[in-house]
Amino acid sequence: MFAFGVLLWELVTREVPFDGLDAADIRSKVEKGEQLRVPYGADQRLAALISECRHVQNSARPNFEQIVEVLQQISK
Repeated sequence: MFAFGVLLWELVTREVPFDGLDAADIRSKVEKGEQLRVPYGADQRLAALISECRHVQNSARPNFEQIVEVLQQISK
């Protein structure tokens, strides 16, 4: 789910996450729970979904059934 959250972020921002950082710096940011910023004006439900998918604790992340429900709500 974590990687899916990063993929959603990339689709929304059209950017490379943690661009210019080395692997150790990226790992440190992820372990600290630092969030990738979603641009102002993005759908807040999508921003929340990205954040939930990237939660540090695996058990707190949504499953794909929950993700599909949110994406369906957003697309209406």
